[in-house]
Amino acid sequence: MAEVEELYSILKEKLMKSELEETISITTTSDLPKLDLALLKFFIQDNAMSGIITCINRPHTYYAKLLSANGMNPEDLYYVDACSPLLHTPSEAFFLDTDKPERNVWFVRDISDLSFLQIEIYEVAKRLINASKSKRGFLLVDGLASLGLYNDPTSLGKFLHDLSIRARSFHIYMVLIMEKDEALANLIRTICDNNYQF
Repeated sequence: MAEVEELYSILKEKLMKSELEETISITTTSDLPKLDLALLKFFIQDNAMSGIITCINRPHTYYAKLLSANGMNPEDLYYVDACSPLLHTPSEAFFLDTDKPERNVWFVRDISDLSFLQIEIYEVAKRLINASKSKRGFLLVDGLASLGLYNDPTSLGKFLHDLSIRARSFHIYMVLIMEKDEALANLIRTICDNNYQF
């Protein structure tokens, strides 16, 4: 837990110090679940923000348990889950209804075509904006290395560029989490307002 508190202190010192900062990247060698928790504490507890979590490597149930265990309400967030459908057979995953079984979870059936992920994130962003009544929200995007396994760098770069433009237009604070030596690091640095390394 000490590492989470250290990361949390760093985030409090650096993030959201300028109104011009809307999209950032964090390049890290830290344990990603600990960084996720530190970010969620910063956004939810310190700034009373609601947000969207892209669940690329871990299902939404993981994040819900993480939030609950740390005194945060998982129902206050939206989850775009690209991991849970992989646990089902292809025919079951195909028939998953994106609005069910939970009101704040949307499933992405195929991350090898980024248009599915893009559509779900945009739909959820619209819901977040409507529900938040002009309060600022956040979008946490990790799992870029996993997306890179299924998509070529050009497609993934276009997806991230378009996502950053949409996040700005929705006035959603977007965080891209990368591990060291990520193939798209240079592109990501150009589309972000600030780039942090921990």
